[in-house]
Amino acid sequence: MIKPKLLLHICCAGCGVYASKLLKQDYGVSLFFYNPNIWPEKEYKKRLAEAEKIAREFDLELIKGEYDHDKWLKAV
Repeated sequence: MIKPKLLLHICCAGCGVYASKLLKQDYGVSLFFYNPNIWPEKEYKKRLAEAEKIAREFDLELIKGEYDHDKWLKAV
């Protein structure tokens, strides 16, 4: 059976773990980590590292958006 594809935006391990585990049952899940609003960059890198762990553990593709906090600040 071919599962429909689903792109799931995640911002941290908490939402990523539960949602990935649940949705993987019925969908071909790819994770999208994009959070230029997170500051400082050290915190962003911690969250990204956890997203990478989730992707490995659940054998999911992880797509990473560009981190540019200054650009995000100007936009908002």
